[in-house]
Amino acid sequence: MRRVTFSVMAVGAALLLGSPAWAVDPSPSTSAATPAAQGKKVCKLSDLKVGELSGIVATSSGYLAVNTTENVENAVESHQKIWQLTAACKVTGKGISFGGGGSNSPNDIVRAKDGTMWIADTGNAKERQSVALWKLPAALTTPQLFRLTFPEGDKHEVQALLINGDGTPILVTHENDKTAFLYTPVGPLAAGQTTALKQAGKIDILTTVTENILGGAGRKGFTGGAVAPDGTRVALRTQADAYEWDVTGGDVLAALKTEPRVTGLPAPAEQYSGAITYSNDGTQFVTAPRLDKAGDKETAALLAYTPTTKRYVAPPTVKASQGDSAIMKWFKDLTLDQVYMLLAGVGFAGLILVGLGVFGMINGKKKRQKAAAAAKKKAKREREALDEFGDADFPLPTDNAPTTVLAPVPGYDDRRQGGYPDQGGVYGAPPPRPQPGYGQPQPPYGQPQPGPRSSDPWDPNRY
Repeated sequence: MRRVTFSVMAVGAALLLGSPAWAVDPSPSTSAATPAAQGKKVCKLSDLKVGELSGIVATSSGYLAVNTTENVENAVESHQKIWQLTAACKVTGKGISFGGGGSNSPNDIVRAKDGTMWIADTGNAKERQSVALWKLPAALTTPQLFRLTFPEGDKHEVQALLINGDGTPILVTHENDKTAFLYTPVGPLAAGQTTALKQAGKIDILTTVTENILGGAGRKGFTGGAVAPDGTRVALRTQADAYEWDVTGGDVLAALKTEPRVTGLPAPAEQYSGAITYSNDGTQFVTAPRLDKAGDKETAALLAYTPTTKRYVAPPTVKASQGDSAIMKWFKDLTLDQVYMLLAGVGFAGLILVGLGVFGMINGKKKRQKAAAAAKKKAKREREALDEFGDADFPLPTDNAPTTVLAPVPGYDDRRQGGYPDQGGVYGAPPPRPQPGYGQPQPPYGQPQPGPRSSDPWDPNRY
């Protein structure tokens, strides 16, 4: 039982602390892979009002940012605003409040070509009847709410948003897989009404080897989107990379069907982050970390990257990985959420085994105590019996005591049937001891006896 429990705990620890197989998809040839350039610090982010920052967009005076409540413990209600940041990452003003009953869980904020800001209120989409978009005018007045619904039975998590050239929002799903889906409204948005969504395309996730804090899982789902100020480029990011497409004639959907350029957003400079924006002049990508998940809050900062102009080239892989077993391939295909579920299952199984082990030890202890008590009572009864029928220092033999070996009887030979003659044996009884005749004369005392010395030990005249 202990061995099994320790084995389960060891598996859980290895999955949680080690470098799991699923983090490598595919296995990179490190000798051939070119490391991505580290981001350059723009400004330090330290204000807890944007501690759960999930979306950011550059403005002429700084940035606008929103916080998510998705996967956030004890989310602070007062943080659920649109925050204005200076170019030095300092929060300024009291924030812009969402109208109506407030936001649910904003995941992204994007600027359209006309300067309008769009906020994707799509956190925990699978658990909601509808998701929402907020439209914030360039003048930064009160945002307007629009509700959207996925097709029946086709809900998806959404963390990234793009805006088409004609102002149509494009929701990009987060699948933790090798494909992301695009959804757009079936018609014009109307305030106070709910508009259905339709699938409008998909994007294939490319293979990269960019180092990041989530390993292979960090190279999959899209977590944020951005539109260049002039509308000629759009970008989507994962935890590890930024994908960029050139847009012609404002047709973003058509651009997303082409192959993107990929700029690495590598760790350790890039901490846990889901947000991306173009700089106000459109020359750089800017990313923002989540303070509530920052490994080192002292180094948590907005980072700037120069977008690559090179065509995407698939990285080399280790050919030996083609010989992986079915189990190894299964591990490599696990997503981060699936790994967390696996860890939870292993931990639950470990708790059950520990409980069974504790129960077994307690039950065994009770049995031993019961056996000891029974032995003690038996010993007490035996002592009482000895006190009544014999000396306790010399215990009486019991029925199970070994029989004492009998000493041989002189003159008895059990090899012959019957023993002594009176018992049917063949040997005679020993001769009787001769007795001196009554009235016969006796020699004087001390005189030698006449004749030969008697051999009879009972003869008084022998000596």
